[in-house]
Amino acid sequence: MLRRLKNIFFNDFFLCFFSGLLSGLSFWHVYLSGLSFFSFSLFFYSISKQSYKKGVALSFIFGLTFYLTAIFWIGYVTKLGLVLLIIYLSLYPVLFFTLAGRYLISKYNILIVPAFWVLIQWLQEHVWCGFGWTDIGYLYTKYLYFFQVVDLAGIKILSFFTLMVNVFIFEIFFSKRISLKKLFLIFALGIFAFFYSSNKVNGLAETSDTIKLAIVQPNVSQEDKWDEDKKMSVINKLAYMAKPIFDDVLVIYPETAWPIIINRQTSSGLKDFVRYVRRDMLIGVVREDRGNFFNSAFLINKDGPDIVQTYDKIRLVPFGEYIPMRNMLGFIDIVNQIGDTTSGDKETVFRYKGCQFTLLICFEDIFSSFVRHQAQKSNFMVNITNDAWFNGNPQAQQHVAILTARAVENGISFVRCANTGISGYIDRLGRLIDMDIDDGLFLSAQKTFDVSVASQRSFYNKYGDWFIIFCVIITLINELFLVRRQTYGVKNKST
Repeated sequence: MLRRLKNIFFNDFFLCFFSGLLSGLSFWHVYLSGLSFFSFSLFFYSISKQSYKKGVALSFIFGLTFYLTAIFWIGYVTKLGLVLLIIYLSLYPVLFFTLAGRYLISKYNILIVPAFWVLIQWLQEHVWCGFGWTDIGYLYTKYLYFFQVVDLAGIKILSFFTLMVNVFIFEIFFSKRISLKKLFLIFALGIFAFFYSSNKVNGLAETSDTIKLAIVQPNVSQEDKWDEDKKMSVINKLAYMAKPIFDDVLVIYPETAWPIIINRQTSSGLKDFVRYVRRDMLIGVVREDRGNFFNSAFLINKDGPDIVQTYDKIRLVPFGEYIPMRNMLGFIDIVNQIGDTTSGDKETVFRYKGCQFTLLICFEDIFSSFVRHQAQKSNFMVNITNDAWFNGNPQAQQHVAILTARAVENGISFVRCANTGISGYIDRLGRLIDMDIDDGLFLSAQKTFDVSVASQRSFYNKYGDWFIIFCVIITLINELFLVRRQTYGVKNKST
């Protein structure tokens, strides 16, 4: 019986499934993030020395399990979208096996394998619709005295380090030996991350230049927001929650907070609302123009009231706000029933009380290059979102971790306003000051923050994804040496 259980446990398919499960669970809570330091090693062990066909199958199983476990909550919004997205994302572990599987037992695997993984994560974030939600580095945003190194090279540097540890553990199981050189390299990089982060946390002084911003988290259900009979009660709630806020503070409402689609005929109702509240505000709306619908935000001056500036969301959620490859999927009836949101075509730099800020709506914060470009034009940044779709955690914690990474990467403060979930202020070190909601995520609250408007940015913000180039160089050098060794071997055999 024990022998049979042992055979099942060490079965390659089971190892891939178990590896994907543990890796996905590491995204559920900060207390589970440590699973990622060994969970991927099981995947590496199962695909090492496999034939190509079996390695592809095993990699696909790992991908299905990993992504389904980590982002199952997408199914609360669109089950079809979840299935299609999981299948698509599972192709990336297959690509990893195809490119890097042969290097798992190589001499320099501790550098080559993580480099390939980082490059594939980068492709996942930039190819097609882009979905870099499950980047391993996001797991460590709560580790203040370790995480600060991302301001040097971006979040991918922590993914690289985590995969180094996994490769080291894999090698112990595979070869039954410990490489002291590789252990020393991991230890040295970990010590560097700790001392660099400690020095930054203890030495970075907050600027005295601040601006007061207020966040309103209304906690309105999706059903109530678009129910014709409940729209006035939603509007009254938005007004009621803003009244305790000082009248000289910008009030920020979440994504699509206004429960009426805005067009030429209905914009007067929003202006009447501002006139009644008597507060400057940044509010998320659904805007209609010539039959096109935009996920937008308005900066409105209370004195007019005038809509001073508008931002239309640029990076849309696939299968949520639009259907990728709609023509190819037209045979599925439900696809034809879902309308598309139109993407914005220009960036907006908002100006308020002598400061400049840019806005991210919902999951636009997962695109590190996009955020980096916006941060270069901003004194601070704002993220508005509606996490009510996803039933709380783990999605809410995952989403705020992504925004925390963007704050530290760029050395810029963020204000986050959610309809439900986690709202608050994230400083340049990634420290979250939330709404003091101790009883859960689905509560109504408002709070005013003194937000830093420092203009100094990080090394990463200035030089971008240089670490990706570093990974490319590692892989190219390895390929060149591989070709040279093979050529040299052929010559030796011929002689």
